[in-house]
Amino acid sequence: MVRLTIAPSLGGTLAMNMICQKRLRTKNLITIGSSHGSKEESLMNNFLIPPIEVSFLKATLDNFWAVCSYDDPGTHHEYSSLLVKQAGAVGLFYSDQGHFEADRLPQEVLLLIEHSLP
Repeated sequence: MVRLTIAPSLGGTLAMNMICQKRLRTKNLITIGSSHGSKEESLMNNFLIPPIEVSFLKATLDNFWAVCSYDDPGTHHEYSSLLVKQAGAVGLFYSDQGHFEADRLPQEVLLLIEHSLP
């Protein structure tokens, strides 16, 4: 069992999928600039097979944070809103972070990671 998984971009999508398939066991998950659906509308319904079961994430994770930016060119912030509503995630929403460059993470995200480490 992993205590904390930090998963940026498509890694967050993969982590959510692996948790639902019981291939990754983690207590706490932080996704950064991740989406469980494609921004390309024609791909949205076929993005992941099997699709991510957000109710399973809610039942499985002790803590779940979804970090997103409204101006992210690759993901829809609406998916993070759904994770907050349906999976019990805590959302950290930004207006100007794009796809979150690792060397420019917001201070709140760095503090969240620091306080979540063992």
